Amino acid sequence: MNLHPIRIPRAWIAILAMLVVCGGARATPPVMKASGGGTFESGGGLNTVGFTARIDTGGAVKGEAQFQLRGQGLRLHVVVDCLSVLGNEAWIGGIVLTSSDPTLVGTHVTWRVQDNGEGDGAVDRLSIPVPGAASDCVPQPELPLVPLAEGDIQVE
Repeated sequence: MNLHPIRIPRAWIAILAMLVVCGGARATPPVMKASGGGTFESGGGLNTVGFTARIDTGGAVKGEAQFQLRGQGLRLHVVVDCLSVLGNEAWIGGIVLTSSDPTLVGTHVTWRVQDNGEGDGAVDRLSIPVPGAASDCVPQPELPLVPLAEGDIQVE
């Protein structure tokens, strides 16, 4: 049997090393996170929401949210900049990036979610996003909650 050494160009070794280093940097596990989506009734319409928010070990807050509030004829896309978790509840806030109401673009909004577990009878709840709330999600405002008709919320 004649074995030949495999020759890997140095450029490929450098690229692989960068991928390993960069891949490790991106894999910072979250310290706190909240995510979910579904439908809920409020304002005379069936509304939809989808969101994700996390704080990593370095303290960086990342996430996005999409609200379609049909009862108000309003759509919002929010870039998350704050998250506060207390037990099974989370307060999430961010800047409105796009909206069907242009006057809301650039406004900070905060909403509250509640994870009530899994299975029959476990109905998760959330609030409508409130403009002008504190940008650091503290203190945690007592925002009124409505049940999800369908969907799931996870708070960790």
